[in-house]
Amino acid sequence: MFYLTHVKNSIIAVTLLVAFGLVGCYSARRTKGTAPPLSLFIENFETDSLNPGVKQGKYTSYYKHNKVAEGFYLNGKRSGEWKFYANGEGYKLGEPFAWSEVLSFQGSYNKGKRTGTWEIYPEVNRYKSILHYRNGEPDSSWISYWPNGKIASSRTYVNGVIHGVTYDYFEDGTTEWERNYKNGELHGKVKRYYSTSSLHREMEYRNGNKYNLLSYTDINGDSIYGGNIIEGNGLLITYFEPESEGSELVRFANQEYRDGVLNGEAVYYHSNGNMKSAGHYLEDKKVGIWDYFQKVDGLLYATDTIEKGDEQLAGASRDEGKVYTVVDIMPEFPGGESGMLYFLARNIQYPDSAKENGISGTVFARFMVNSMGEIENIEILKGISADCDAEVIRVVRKMPNWLPGLRKGFPVSVQYNLPVRFVLR
Repeated sequence: MFYLTHVKNSIIAVTLLVAFGLVGCYSARRTKGTAPPLSLFIENFETDSLNPGVKQGKYTSYYKHNKVAEGFYLNGKRSGEWKFYANGEGYKLGEPFAWSEVLSFQGSYNKGKRTGTWEIYPEVNRYKSILHYRNGEPDSSWISYWPNGKIASSRTYVNGVIHGVTYDYFEDGTTEWERNYKNGELHGKVKRYYSTSSLHREMEYRNGNKYNLLSYTDINGDSIYGGNIIEGNGLLITYFEPESEGSELVRFANQEYRDGVLNGEAVYYHSNGNMKSAGHYLEDKKVGIWDYFQKVDGLLYATDTIEKGDEQLAGASRDEGKVYTVVDIMPEFPGGESGMLYFLARNIQYPDSAKENGISGTVFARFMVNSMGEIENIEILKGISADCDAEVIRVVRKMPNWLPGLRKGFPVSVQYNLPVRFVLR
């Protein structure tokens, strides 16, 4: 969450707790008459002498003196070879470590659109991936590799949409998922396998929606009850994947489907068998009263009322082309988390109208970081005033492109929630 506090002596303090949890914080204090700190994000580029607002020629950007991106502009659009670098912090073998100027993406642009072969490197992303684009759209084969060199995932694109059979593999090379697509939607059989290579579940899809549950077996190959979805209607029961042969199955969820999507009651469980949450869906979105339960004793600890559209299907969709909420590698602002904290601290201003009228509270914003790293679909889920809401939208829209999120080594669109709290003191 981002806190913006206005103090009468003109001191502003800001703190950011990112929407995925407390992942970092930044505080800045500015006193009247004090010069602002030097920018940590720097861009070096040339401009057209006849049109000073148009970028031209070689371009390089830095965060804290670490390179973020380098390439060329032609008539204000990216052109030729570009390289993007990761700068951030994390953990390796349980110990904190930081990385800087680690090559993350590399490929070419033509008139501002990705083209030809692009590579994603594994130093930070874990996977190495080789992608192909045409006129900014995915094209032909996309393949990602585990660190041991074995294929992690493979896709084929036709006219910018996924088509045909796709595969995901375990790290030892055995098949985990086999999916059939038609013009970008799941259509046909979808098979999920255990790491032992035995079939776990087989579901038939029609035009992107669940249609028939064909089979469901445990890790020993014995049939188990997984519900009764027929022609898109019925109950689906799913289980946590057992740790080994002979392990007891633990239910993960009971979900009601109608017309191939979640419609009706849904109950989710913790791994110890206690209920986790319960409520209803309407057309794949949570709606109405939802109850949440503790893992240890199963006691109710929270109740929430959700209007349709306020909250998307938990985990978003696992289908291609959809927006995710959690992926293997989350999107990264240039300069990492600290870079985003600094950007927000330098740019968000407490609106005068809100200060004069004593307005404070939390603005809940949501936006999408698409597979190109661009910010899209900025919206206010819950606001406090027209000016405060507009200020949050203004600053989010001003953000530079991010490094996109990755799932199985492939760039995907990821939804990002940002609460911004305005406080008067």
